[in-house]
Amino acid sequence: MTSNGVFEELIYIKQAGYDFVDRIIDFVEIISMNAKEQEKYHSFLTSTSFGKGELQCISICISRKYPFITNDKKAKRFAEKNNVIAWDIPDIMKALWKTGIRNKEEVKGIMDDLETSLRKNI
Repeated sequence: MTSNGVFEELIYIKQAGYDFVDRIIDFVEIISMNAKEQEKYHSFLTSTSFGKGELQCISICISRKYPFITNDKKAKRFAEKNNVIAWDIPDIMKALWKTGIRNKEEVKGIMDDLETSLRKNI
């Protein structure tokens, strides 16, 4: 699930010519904020410099007790300061390995594939 703000950012990236965004859009469900989440989001807008997509997601995560997944270390720290469980890609990869869902070599392969894919799409 993701917020309207993240969806808008994805559309902007797609319009810039990056077709890989289609796979993301097909995968995620866009959710709207309720009044309480909007209020929290607006309070964040006046006190931080994060993008609206991140702030909307963090506001939703606070209200609904969802974890926040990001590739931005500062956004992760901000979410954690607001009592949100926050994960980044290394956290997810470590969890795959530690829980036995994937072995260490498979996790390394996934990380290598992600790096290769990112380089191709940038």
